[in-house]
Formats: sequence, structure tokens, C-alpha cells
Amino acid sequence: MKFAIIRRNGLGDFISATVPLCHYIKEKYPGAELHLFLSEQNCGLAKYFFPSDHVYTIPRGNKYLATALSALRNRTLAPEVGIAPIPLYPKLNNLFLYLLGAKARYGCRSGKKIFDKLLTHPCDPAQGEHIALQTIKLLNSEERELAKRWYPKINKDVVEDFPLTPSENRKLIIELSNNRAASQLSVQKLSVILNKLYSLKPFSLIISLREKDREKAIALKKEITMPSEIVITPTLDNFIALVNKSDVFLLGDGGASHIAGALDKPGVSLYGKTPVQRWRVLCDKVRILFDPDDVNNIPTDTIVEEVLRIL
Repeated sequence: MKFAIIRRNGLGDFISATVPLCHYIKEKYPGAELHLFLSEQNCGLAKYFFPSDHVYTIPRGNKYLATALSALRNRTLAPEVGIAPIPLYPKLNNLFLYLLGAKARYGCRSGKKIFDKLLTHPCDPAQGEHIALQTIKLLNSEERELAKRWYPKINKDVVEDFPLTPSENRKLIIELSNNRAASQLSVQKLSVILNKLYSLKPFSLIISLREKDREKAIALKKEITMPSEIVITPTLDNFIALVNKSDVFLLGDGGASHIAGALDKPGVSLYGKTPVQRWRVLCDKVRILFDPDDVNNIPTDTIVEEVLRIL
């Protein structure tokens, strides 16, 4: 049986919502073929979870045109089942499944009847549940729990090596390029947290960032007392390899935290505004701290205590 799944948005959405769905399908439908239609960045991520499945890139550009053309070009695929995982772009995703020619089409109601009629199995997502379970319920509304065997796990055999300065201490990784401002600690607060941690437990620090945030990393390095290394990762493969070389993480909510969790790394993930119950990292080794407005409002000592417990 062929399953077609479309996921056009971020890395965290793919890991936390789509990967568990794929594991669920493989378990419930042995021998199922997965055909994943993904954004460019998610195509680069898919190989770490599903190296033997079929992956198609939805190109950049006009999202309506690119998505529609991707469906029409692959219409001969004729999948038995098409799924548009929640939560974003239901109108366009529902249209994609229809144009692709999926016989059974599962997705969320968009509020526009013309698009909702394109689905054979429209539904309204349940509230108060993790996005992975909500997505699985698109296919089977009877599921009540998110089994741990469906959690996302990166295949470390395909993760490349990353050269880092040797250290006898555990390596703590932080990220200075989070797109979610409410989930990014300021340089000032980070330096206080890190220095306090280092006074209690020795460690070496990996400062991960994109090129645009180099000045922020330099400013942080001037304020901290532990051995540290600034690392710019130009590609997703580089970043995954870097996280894999770390021992512990302190990261904001977003793709980086979900990647670390999928690598089975212990750490603390800081959530600002993002609903934890819906978007928590699916890894038992990850502790989550939350503030409804901004992670900088979380008490410094609380963050120190949680990271110290893991270190």
C-alpha cells in the first residue's frame, strides 16, 4: 500500500509530528511504501529517519504553484492513502492530496468548504494532545496514547563525524540562532547561567550559531569563564554531526531541540510561549522549562539546577 505524506514547514514539525506518524504506518501496515513530499530542509533530514523510503522535494518559489506542480508531476504514483499532517497550510495541503490523486485523503478541515470537500476523511484536530498523537489520529481516531516506540530516533550510523577540540570534561552545547525570539536566552543571562554552572561542575562549551550571529557569540565568549568553542554549521548535516558530538544540551524550543532529542541526548529545552503539552521534545532524557511570555523570565537558578542535574 502506498502512503503519500506532505510536510512543507519546519524541522521540528517534521520530527515531532511526521516521523511518529511514519513509524505508526510502518507498524500498522507492514510492507507499506512511504512517499514523503517535503520542503528542501526536511528532505535533508528525512535520510536520518527513513533512508530507504521515497522522498520528493517541493521546490522553493511560489508555494501554491510549486506545491500544485509537485502533485501533478507525480500523479502517476496514485497512492492509496494521502495524509496532510497538522497543523499548517490545510487548504493547500488538501489541494495537493487531491491533485496527487490519492484515493483516501486524510487531513484537517480548513474552514473553507471548497477545500474541505477535497478530503475523503476530514477531521478537526483534538486539543490538549501532543502534535504527534493528533497527527496519528487523522488516520485512526481510536488511538489514545503516543507509544514510545513511535518516538523519533535519528539513525546515528548515517551521522558524519565532526572535529572538535578534545576535552576531558563533558561537552555542553548551546545555540545562538533560534528563530523564536521568546525561546532564546539573552547573552547576558546565558553568561550568568554558564558561569554559575561552571563554578559548580566543570564542562566545556560548544557555541553553535549561524554566520549572522557571530558577533553575539564573540560577546558571549568574552563574558564566560569555561573553555569554549564557537562553531558555525553551514549545513544541516554539519549541525546534526555537531549535536551528536555533544554530551548535554541547553537549547531553546525549535528544530535544534527536536534534533537533540532524536539523537537521544540529555538536556534542557526552554519553551517560551510554545504550548509544551503539544510540542514537547519526544525524548525521556529531555527536561523542559516553560514561560508563557519569554524564557528569559525563567529564574536563573531554576535553569542552573536543571542543567546541573544532567551534567
